[in-house]
Amino acid sequence: LLLAVGVGRQSSAPLAAALQWVIRDGVGRAGRMLFSQIGTGFDAETKQHRLAAAWVLNMSCTLESISPLFSNFFLPIACVANLAKGASTIAAASTRGAIYKSFMRWENLGDITAKQETVGVAGDLAGTALGILLSRLTSQNIYSSCIAFSTLSLLHL
Repeated sequence: LLLAVGVGRQSSAPLAAALQWVIRDGVGRAGRMLFSQIGTGFDAETKQHRLAAAWVLNMSCTLESISPLFSNFFLPIACVANLAKGASTIAAASTRGAIYKSFMRWENLGDITAKQETVGVAGDLAGTALGILLSRLTSQNIYSSCIAFSTLSLLHL
């Protein structure tokens, strides 16, 4: 995303890049607020909403990934991607309680939540390390980058 707004170019205006970044993040936050007001039925269709959230997240990451190809349209593409990420975040977070509750044997929701957060942090750290490794391995070849991204997106689902 930083490449798309001109970071690294001699002619780029850092203030313009920062402003676009703030607008993109603001639209994403507004999208989360809006989706939290209109989203319903998360408890009734937990698995479907969770899977839909994963699909939407993958599509928004795809939009972000292609944004450098359309640098003239960076801001609209990035805003749509961030809006979708916001909706995905709300849908995933809204289904979390019902999923955790299904693992309860006793009144131990707090323990289950703590364990899942630990697993989530471990997954984030492993994903970050894998991302750094893959970016070094695929940075010179767009085809291998696309294959790596597509493979990881499918594994995410």
